[in-house]
Amino acid sequence: MKIMMLSDAASIHTVRWAKYFAGRGHEVHLLSFSPFLDAPPDGINLHILNRISSLPILSVPINLVLGVWQVRKLARKHRVDLLNAHYISTFGVLGSLSGIHPFVASAWGSDVLRPDKGSSLRKLAVLYCMRVADIVTTTAIETREYVISTFDLSPDNVIRVPWGIDLEIFHRGYEKEVINLKRSLGLEPGMPVILSNRTMKENYNIESIVNSIPKVLDVHPNAVFLFIRGYGTAEYEEKINSKARDMGIQNNIRIISRLVSPEEMAVFLNASDAFISLPKTDQFAGSIMEGMACGTIPILSNLSVYKQYLKDRENALFVNPDDPDEIASAVNFCIDNPNIREDFYTINRRIIKENEDWSRNAQKMEELFEALITRSDH
Repeated sequence: MKIMMLSDAASIHTVRWAKYFAGRGHEVHLLSFSPFLDAPPDGINLHILNRISSLPILSVPINLVLGVWQVRKLARKHRVDLLNAHYISTFGVLGSLSGIHPFVASAWGSDVLRPDKGSSLRKLAVLYCMRVADIVTTTAIETREYVISTFDLSPDNVIRVPWGIDLEIFHRGYEKEVINLKRSLGLEPGMPVILSNRTMKENYNIESIVNSIPKVLDVHPNAVFLFIRGYGTAEYEEKINSKARDMGIQNNIRIISRLVSPEEMAVFLNASDAFISLPKTDQFAGSIMEGMACGTIPILSNLSVYKQYLKDRENALFVNPDDPDEIASAVNFCIDNPNIREDFYTINRRIIKENEDWSRNAQKMEELFEALITRSDH
């Protein structure tokens, strides 16, 4: 297959999909506004889309027209068989206007789950993308149901393809790496470690986590909270640092001011007693699956999408993401009851192995692409 992907090359999720298809021998053309953050992976043809920023008022329509022209030009040049756009409200809209088919639009979460975000024109553009796409993919059962009902789509055209995780990476272990990590962060043996494993952005309620820390320290004064900046900005990181200084808790937090590789994330998770993920909206994110597979206790927003796999106090702890007291109570419960980690892990590892194995789910997407191409040829 000759696959054209419209997605952010700076995203580890994009790279993972592109590497899979390239590794399977398919010709992959990735169109992005951003370059790879690391060395270009083998077998992926990256095309950087040009855009204009010198005309603020007109930049959106001009860049849309320019983007569509570039997509069509590259599609003709490389005679692609299929277009797959990731993130509906940006690359999905661009893909839908290109007129290329078969067209698969892949929803990531907030691009379709936050209808209140953005202008009426943006909402219409998302609707148009959904209607034009031959297939829309989602990662979670509830997201699929939401997309079908909200955008009035045929259930046959909305397919759940869980992203899943690489179980060769995310598992228990990494004992030597954990020791080295804790030493590098100045963490002494026995210190409770709580990890925020989502990007440092407002959507993930990072400030609520910070606001919960004093009540954790009242009970466990040596507890340490780790934050991964990821795709967040330096400005937001400084905002969190400043807040911690004002609260007098700066010695109990550590911020990793960069993206971390999947292998590094597995070590962070194994080094932590619990991980906290508190978005307002979400699909069943890969970061949650990663924590489950590593045996780290999940402390999560009380979102119904998570309940396809998780039950409160059985294999996760659910909290109100806007209530620091409730968050602190859950953290203290985890630290006070270390035996639950093993109980949760037994359930969660089985769930991930049966439902969220990356290699099996990637094969499902590949089979979907092949079926669409075969259908379009007849």
